[in-house]
Amino acid sequence: MAKMKTNEERRAELEALTEQMGQQIDSYFESPEKIREHLQFLGKFHQYSIRNAVLIESQFPGAVAVGSYQFWEK
Repeated sequence: MAKMKTNEERRAELEALTEQMGQQIDSYFESPEKIREHLQFLGKFHQYSIRNAVLIESQFPGAVAVGSYQFWEK
């Protein structure tokens, strides 16, 4: 059985994720090519928020499709 995380552990995880996402977003503006690549990636996931799209890209940069929670329940 998995141990429940403490509030401090969850907060630390959230802060680390937020920092990672901030660095990822900053990297998109290093060059016109990076901006173009990022916008092309976002175009594949227009139904998701920018935050979720960044999370998808950070977890799997080559993603071309993502199933929602409801999709996977089916």
